[in-house]
Amino acid sequence: MSLPRVLTVPGTTRKTLPSRKPLYLVDRGDPLPAGSGAYLWRLDPRPAELSIQMPGQPIEFAARLYGTLHELDHRDVDWIAVERPPEDRAWEAVADRLRRAATVS
Repeated sequence: MSLPRVLTVPGTTRKTLPSRKPLYLVDRGDPLPAGSGAYLWRLDPRPAELSIQMPGQPIEFAARLYGTLHELDHRDVDWIAVERPPEDRAWEAVADRLRRAATVS
């Protein structure tokens, strides 16, 4: 008797984005974590070891996010924080991926 094969659909597992560093979703105005980190923002720039402005549109943001997180995994930072996307239907997929990958959301 053979067991049925289990398939995993991309985007349905808890962690779908490439980050070995702690990943934090932060609301505008929330403090960033202590230590050396990278902050990915759209509207709310803040001082961080690495402060990276991300695209303001969801499709462009999503296209750049994966590569940016992969690159930051190889940088000398303790954490990665991402400005929380807007509560808007156009941003649902991006927000979902970030929530799944976040250490703290």
